[in-house]
Amino acid sequence: MEVVAISAINKKNSHVLSLDSLRGIAALLVCGGHYLQHLGLERYFPSHQAVILFFVLSGYVLSLSLGKSIQTFLYPRFIIKRIFRLYPAYYFAIIFTTIFVTGLSVVNFHYVCNWFLLVTDIGNLFSSIKMIDRPQIGHPIDSVTWSLTYEMIISAFFPFLYLFFYRVVAGNLLRSILAFCYVFFGFLVFIYYKIAIYSVVYYSVYFVIGMYVASNIRNLKFLSSYIFIIFGVFLFFNNSLICLLGFQINNIYCIDIYSSMGAVLLIIACEHNSWLINVMKNKIIYFYGRISYSFYLLHGPMLYIAFKFLNSWNILLLLATSFICASVISYFSFIYIEQPMMTLAAFINSSKRKGC
Repeated sequence: MEVVAISAINKKNSHVLSLDSLRGIAALLVCGGHYLQHLGLERYFPSHQAVILFFVLSGYVLSLSLGKSIQTFLYPRFIIKRIFRLYPAYYFAIIFTTIFVTGLSVVNFHYVCNWFLLVTDIGNLFSSIKMIDRPQIGHPIDSVTWSLTYEMIISAFFPFLYLFFYRVVAGNLLRSILAFCYVFFGFLVFIYYKIAIYSVVYYSVYFVIGMYVASNIRNLKFLSSYIFIIFGVFLFFNNSLICLLGFQINNIYCIDIYSSMGAVLLIIACEHNSWLINVMKNKIIYFYGRISYSFYLLHGPMLYIAFKFLNSWNILLLLATSFICASVISYFSFIYIEQPMMTLAAFINSSKRKGC
């Protein structure tokens, strides 16, 4: 019995580590895409595709969590956990940006000057504080965090989607058909109605894709071989690789669809392929997996500060310095903000459970 228990614990730890590391790679890709804009090479780096990977991963991880607690699920506990997970580090990033970025004179260097707006009125500040405001546009203080709007809104109604698919609908075939219809509908409405509410539906499609993978992960083990890993990487980097050949996919929806399919294959491999699981144990990759959320929030402001104070430096040295500083401050944000807030959320939920 002890051997079985230890084996289960090790498997669980490898599962969590692999997914965290994959999230770290996604954060590095977003950062790399923004950095390479200043070298004119952003088209070769899948920064937007990395956001799609984040969404698919969120749907996958949330579904695993809901699946484990489905018998005792309470929506208030779920939403408390999500709020404490997303908002505290986000507020730290907003405060950091307000003090150290918007208080500086405007940096007029390539793209970075368009990422931040000065806090000229209280409305900009409150719009950023709410997080769920201004879908598609982004937050006026730190617009590179636009995806958090969708993350929070979709997280709020995602449990009801999950409960519908896996508590109301009976039969895997019917669930598959409904999931396909939802994905198709999501793409269709956004293509024809490019307004905020439909963009929420569109990005929720990737959460549903992650949900479907999570619910069928055991049956999808045959997609974890090396050939599928290579194919997944090709799909995920589709536009970047095609750009290297001198071509480009102009349809963003095609790019997103291909990237989401690549994300699916990579998630499956992270669960079943022992070679990739070992790769994901790399300490550097796992480090960025742990700090990925704070790093996503803070790499933009740090880049702005670097251009403000180090604009006479060699561009590669400037970018490297910004990257290191962003990594350090993100680590402290993870240790002193993210972890304590997640612990606090767990304590509040456990207290509520005992009170019941």
